[in-house]
Amino acid sequence: MNSKLVSPIALILCAHAALFTVACDKEKAEEKHENILVPEDTTKSPEATAPTEETTDNATDTDTKKVEAKPAKSVEQMHKEIDSKKGAELRKTFLDHLKKGRKLVQDKKYDDGLKELEKARALDPNDATILSEIGFAAMLADKLELAKKANLDSVRFAKEDKLKGASLYNLGRIAEKEDNKDAAIKYYKQSLIWRKNSTVEKRLASLTDDVVVTPPQHQPCTLKKHATTDINTICQTLAKADDITDPVCQKFSDYSEPLANITFDTPNTGFTKAQIIHYYSEEDIMTEYYELAILNEAKDAYYTTPLFMLYNPGAFGIMSDTESPSFSLEPLMGDKDHPQLVVRMKHNRHDTDMGIDEYEAESTSFLIVIGEDNGEPKLLAQFADKYSYTRDVLGLEEESGQPVATHEGLPIVHKFDTQASFDQKGHLVLKKAQVGTEDPRLLKKGSYDLGSSEVRHCEMFGAY
Repeated sequence: MNSKLVSPIALILCAHAALFTVACDKEKAEEKHENILVPEDTTKSPEATAPTEETTDNATDTDTKKVEAKPAKSVEQMHKEIDSKKGAELRKTFLDHLKKGRKLVQDKKYDDGLKELEKARALDPNDATILSEIGFAAMLADKLELAKKANLDSVRFAKEDKLKGASLYNLGRIAEKEDNKDAAIKYYKQSLIWRKNSTVEKRLASLTDDVVVTPPQHQPCTLKKHATTDINTICQTLAKADDITDPVCQKFSDYSEPLANITFDTPNTGFTKAQIIHYYSEEDIMTEYYELAILNEAKDAYYTTPLFMLYNPGAFGIMSDTESPSFSLEPLMGDKDHPQLVVRMKHNRHDTDMGIDEYEAESTSFLIVIGEDNGEPKLLAQFADKYSYTRDVLGLEEESGQPVATHEGLPIVHKFDTQASFDQKGHLVLKKAQVGTEDPRLLKKGSYDLGSSEVRHCEMFGAY
């Protein structure tokens, strides 16, 4: 079973996309939104530079004339309900608040600048650029808790290396203000991983003689044990760990095929049931978090590992969805009496930004393997085995029939298929490498021991 699913929240947001436009709900657009810490990004303003002392405002205006969308068929199917004119108007409003906020901050009117930036965030609460802007302005205003939270959110959402580096630089500045030298050094080094910058290098050198920048390392995942079989309690615990306020928890199978909630009769596996759970905040229904939950009845415990998040703001042409997971028991170690659980899931993201006449299409397939160790489930593998990313011109035209804009450097395409398999000796075999950026965390072609840190990734996004 591999049918595509869009969550109920996404369906509601798509059906009521007009509620996120200024024309329909101006007061809502004026509200101040609290940050929610999240693991991924949706930067939608590639022409906007990140706010640091060494960069200035370069935001460009957006054409707001009525457009007629002529996207590729797959994109059109995903976004046929989106009104391109409303999208362009919303984008213009967003950029207007962004530019006004930047100007006020440059004039050292920090409180007024933050108010304008918050208006932009109200339209798209998880935009990495606006979060970085708020974080920088709040730092200058000595509102350090707000500054820290906004920049951390920006790092998690940012797709572009330069923006991620800028927000990490901001976090270093905040750490300096808090007299936390070690944290400042750490953030400056992390910033330099994502972008080379002389200002950051100078600040790092002023704090330490050790200016060696170490490439990013893997954060190996493990199964987190919960000493309870009450799935709602577990979900509430996970939500609080992600800084979610007023969480709403659901089983994936509450609205999908029973395949998302499967029971095993096979003994000697270390688990008796597997299911997908997800949660979101009542204050931010745009963002949902997904986890794999494994039940071990013998231990009266659940074990969980994070999967991914879906982000559906109902505006800017953004749509995320997942497909029904597949579960199978396979004797990957060659022992039929002790099979392993293999879970496969797929996450899709589309972003048709009506303001700049470009679209992004991203798809990530995940492979998770659960084994057994001393009667308890053990995470043996969790990584992206297939990935594709495309950024290209959407193909909008003005009423005159002329293209809205020309775009240099497009299309951008990154993709890989590792052709992952198992050799029945406890090895994961990749016939092809993960390719994309020069990130050293990407897996190379070859054989890996199941259970090794190399194939248990907690950075399910942002590594490619």
